[in-house]
Amino acid sequence: MAFSLNSSYKDSGEDWLGEVPEHWEIIRTKNIFRLVTEPAPKNNSEELLSVYSDIGVKPRKELEERGNKASTTDGYWFVKKGDVIVNKLLAWMGAIGVSEYDGVTSPAYDILRASKPVDSKFYHYLFRNPICTSKLKQHSKGIMEMRLRLYFDEFGNIKIPYPPFEEQQRIVAFIGETHLNY
Repeated sequence: MAFSLNSSYKDSGEDWLGEVPEHWEIIRTKNIFRLVTEPAPKNNSEELLSVYSDIGVKPRKELEERGNKASTTDGYWFVKKGDVIVNKLLAWMGAIGVSEYDGVTSPAYDILRASKPVDSKFYHYLFRNPICTSKLKQHSKGIMEMRLRLYFDEFGNIKIPYPPFEEQQRIVAFIGETHLNY
């Protein structure tokens, strides 16, 4: 699949983005995604999901040796395939990813669900890009670097690119073809 850069560009108005194709919108994250806080029912048997800076979103059972094990998922948040999961504590290190699974995740994570047509994988790549994670770090709050948290009230106000849906899909396919993996 060919990917064309034959476009006129404009200043995005955001230092971290620089120039973007002139037909792209630059809008706040909260105008593309909404924060979802849909609790899972008690005694559910949903897949427990976690998000990691190095591998994205995975079922916890595939990675049992990593991190703490939850004794129950009561009160956890429902996740739908295509949702973006944000580890508030490690977002600035790239612990954000699109879920390829339905399941549940800890309330320590934010679940973002698209409110506009999106290819969630486009935002997976964007939010994990080192230029973007640097911007996320600027909007994170905390008394020391290892305690920084990115809350949705800040994340939601960050302006990000919103290309047409079909173009998002072409970009995702191009990145997949070139095997960039972040």
